[in-house]
Amino acid sequence: VVNTSVTNQTGQEWQTGFAAGTTLVNILNPSQTVTVNLSNKVPAGTPIVGNGFAVFVPSYEVVNMEPEVVSVSVAQGDSLVTPRDAITITFSEPMNEASVANALSFDPPVTGTLTWSNGSTAVTFTPSGNWPSLSNMVLRIGESATDTAGAILRGGFEREFKTVYSSGGGGGGTPDPAIDGTIIGDPRWGAPISIQTVQTGFGDNTDPTPDGNSGGSELDQLFITSTTTTLYLGIAGNLEPNGNAIILLFDTNGAAGGANILDGTGATSTWLGSQPNSAAGTQMPTGFTPDIILEVQAHSPNQTVSLYAYTFDATGKLHSEDAVGQIEARPGYPTVGTVTGTINGHTYSFDIGLDNSHTGPVAAGSSSANPTGAGAATGLEISIPTSLLGTGPYGILVGLTGASGFWSNQFLPPMTPGTNRGWKPNLATRGITPITYYLPVSLSRVEFY
Repeated sequence: VVNTSVTNQTGQEWQTGFAAGTTLVNILNPSQTVTVNLSNKVPAGTPIVGNGFAVFVPSYEVVNMEPEVVSVSVAQGDSLVTPRDAITITFSEPMNEASVANALSFDPPVTGTLTWSNGSTAVTFTPSGNWPSLSNMVLRIGESATDTAGAILRGGFEREFKTVYSSGGGGGGTPDPAIDGTIIGDPRWGAPISIQTVQTGFGDNTDPTPDGNSGGSELDQLFITSTTTTLYLGIAGNLEPNGNAIILLFDTNGAAGGANILDGTGATSTWLGSQPNSAAGTQMPTGFTPDIILEVQAHSPNQTVSLYAYTFDATGKLHSEDAVGQIEARPGYPTVGTVTGTINGHTYSFDIGLDNSHTGPVAAGSSSANPTGAGAATGLEISIPTSLLGTGPYGILVGLTGASGFWSNQFLPPMTPGTNRGWKPNLATRGITPITYYLPVSLSRVEFY
């Protein structure tokens, strides 16, 4: 039986020369059987996978065949999607579960649990924690694995694959949470620093898929945590992948420098350089002078994420403008990965996860939000090296714009209720008070006198 279509199909009935009641076995997948009917035919409805084929013979002609690995959920040389992906292995026939458990291993070593299904023909390995970070992995099943009849997995089996970035380094026993856009339930985050109180002028998303969006962007909740080397931001909400961007503004040195009115002189980017319709000329809240701005933009194809950076000197003039890098989308999944690139001539790495599956609670509009952004569970997570930002304290403000720097009415901390701010607005009149954040201090010794 041959299926020339790329999609799964069911076969029509076909005539055989076998007696009614004869069981036929697909020798390419012995778990698939059909029974000859009273008309000496195989009834219609036999499933055949896309571009697949089957060879059916009478079961009494089949000698016990040695088992084979039919499929593995991660392709040869491919990468896992998240740091905690499970891997499913499918065999050609029911397996002795204990023998497979003893024969299965990973290099580097990873611990986890095995869950069997489909009559002991499929087993799923779930790691105890994160996979080893950014590693070339080998899945091995030794020849000692046997089917339920005792036939060995001759020659064994190997599958090479890769892992994505894991903030804790992984190893199967590391409980460190991944940066994957999942915020609520991630033990990294405590209570939100700020909650949205204004309806969104950029539309309300109703698509619950992690890389889908029905036409909405909003900033619902802001979370911040840090170590002495890394600042972590979590922004629950949505970012429509049409060029919209979440803007992270940092005032790392207070009154010592930075731009209270954003300078676009010499800028070539769409966000800052497409004057007069750009973010250039935007007046910041009183006393807030950001010297580092990160633009996290979502765009096609699918939900690709790009990171841009802008720095400003002590006089408020644009000092550097860099396209740091991007993370390619994986259809059906959050956009997750590491961006490594240069900012003002120095190399930095950022871990980013964008999950757009959140819907609600903030509605579209320009009035006070009811409900507020409290409870939003997914959105943007990003790690930022403190070697870029300095020792702090930091003034922090998060905004939402279009690709050309057109400001929405979404800020964290929020502005007073109102419509989208547009190009080069005066934010000093909107009641926005940026957050002041202090890094933890590491003490090596304390002496008492």
